[in-house]
Amino acid sequence: MNINKAKAVTFTGHRQERISTDKETLFVEIYNIIRELYEQGYNTFITGMAEGFDLLSAEAVLKLRDECHSEIRLIAVIPFRLQAGRFTPENKERYCHITNIAECVTLAENYYTGCFHRRNDYMTDNASAIIAYFDKVPSGGTYYTVNRAIRKGLTVINLHK
Repeated sequence: MNINKAKAVTFTGHRQERISTDKETLFVEIYNIIRELYEQGYNTFITGMAEGFDLLSAEAVLKLRDECHSEIRLIAVIPFRLQAGRFTPENKERYCHITNIAECVTLAENYYTGCFHRRNDYMTDNASAIIAYFDKVPSGGTYYTVNRAIRKGLTVINLHK
């Protein structure tokens, strides 16, 4: 898949239980940041499709695209084919809706140890900026991804307050 890294933004964030901002407020914040970045020339947005921040971010991208910017690309990076197998029914429905619309990259057929790190590496390797919801607790995939983004020199926008 051809991605212009200079015009690409990726997302990383926690699952719902670690998000302290209410969902509607966070959605508006994500949407506004995406719109600002689009106005600065970013047109590709990459999500890892996890429950919580990733799905909410994908929905914000699709809303902006549907409203007036059809050239916006949403790329769903799926670590393994049955990623949504343990999602809640509501999140499975959201996941299916997003994957039916987005450009999808599936990195592996089956789950394996390290597949989520591989997905996060793919996302940070193909973007120049990252929008995060990171509570600064030094563990987990969001911690890993934000630190990798910093080491690679990506612009990091953290929406956690």
